[in-house]
Amino acid sequence: MKSSNCFPYLFLSLLLSLLGANAYAHDIAVENADGVTIYYNYINDGAELGVTNKDDDKTEIGIGVLTPSYSGTVNIPETVTYMDKTIRVTSIGESAFSGCSITSVTIPNSVTSIGNFAFSHCTNLTSLSIPDGVTSIGDGSFSYCMGLTSLSIPNSVTSIGVGAFYLCTSLTSIIVDSDNTCYDSRDNCNALIETATNTLLTGCQKTTIPNTVTSIGDRAFLGCKGLGSLTIPNSVTSIGENAFVSCLELTSVTIPNSMTSIGDNAFYQCEVLTSVISQMEYPCAINYSCFEYGAFENATLYVPQGTISKYNSTDYWYYFDNIVEGEPTGIEKASLSQMKIEAGDGFINVSGIADGQQIAIYQTDGRQVATASAHNGTASVATGINKGSTAIVKIGSRAVKVVMQ
Repeated sequence: MKSSNCFPYLFLSLLLSLLGANAYAHDIAVENADGVTIYYNYINDGAELGVTNKDDDKTEIGIGVLTPSYSGTVNIPETVTYMDKTIRVTSIGESAFSGCSITSVTIPNSVTSIGNFAFSHCTNLTSLSIPDGVTSIGDGSFSYCMGLTSLSIPNSVTSIGVGAFYLCTSLTSIIVDSDNTCYDSRDNCNALIETATNTLLTGCQKTTIPNTVTSIGDRAFLGCKGLGSLTIPNSVTSIGENAFVSCLELTSVTIPNSMTSIGDNAFYQCEVLTSVISQMEYPCAINYSCFEYGAFENATLYVPQGTISKYNSTDYWYYFDNIVEGEPTGIEKASLSQMKIEAGDGFINVSGIADGQQIAIYQTDGRQVATASAHNGTASVATGINKGSTAIVKIGSRAVKVVMQ
């Protein structure tokens, strides 16, 4: 069953409704040295200026996207002279550049704050330099900057808002200045980490999760392109909600034994996921929405030796149709491709397996109900399980769910 890809957009819509993405008519409009008109509002009782959007009629053309006022290259000056008065530019206002087709922007050192959704939906913006002097980056400020490939955070930044870099799907480089006391990108990991909590806030396709990170934040890898396989280190104890949602190229993930919590929708819409390697000897419960429906059907869940019964009795790991004890091997995949299981009239018949192979049948509560040994490549087991009920067939290290016919 193929799911819709609208989830991240619904989330941003909700975030905007909560925050109120307002647009304000500009107070003055002044050409910069390049002849580009930039719009400003007076702030701090007229002592300073904040860059804004022209948007006199407050037209909204999309989620948090106002009528574009800028395009191409924009160089924001440090000061503006208007009516014989020179005023410093100290902020980039809410939604100032949202939806604009800018390709590059120069932010002066005088700017100390970047407002909510200031650059959201600037899909042509490929690189960004945030000057040392900026202390706060607002909610959703660079969300949907899908062309942005690199991100550099200076040592002056002390506050980064919710969803500041959501759906920057092309990011390959994330660097935080080593002198920043609030955030870091330790061990050249290509990630944004909140230092005090050891929480990974934003990752990208080149991220290597350090073994000092203890949690992966909500939506940390939302929509990340090019993320093919992922190994989460044993230091991580929690994965936030929607952490890897819509990572459409993710095929394999390894979950460490240290994990105690995996949030709702953590791997939702990871539609080509084929291998989930769980090292948890005591699996934490998950929500049924943790994985894409197709993953439960098509992916193989690999679990530690002797733990299949635990996974088959823990929410909602038992949704996986294919559970195997041990690490994946090419030999195992080749041999399993020849196996056939039929379930009907109280019996389960397994063919295409080696002579002497042990077969065990379990109910979904983990209780073993029957065993058998293969002869001439076939085993037949009387189960006593009613028609329409689910049985778990364990063949060696592999467990497969079947519905009794």
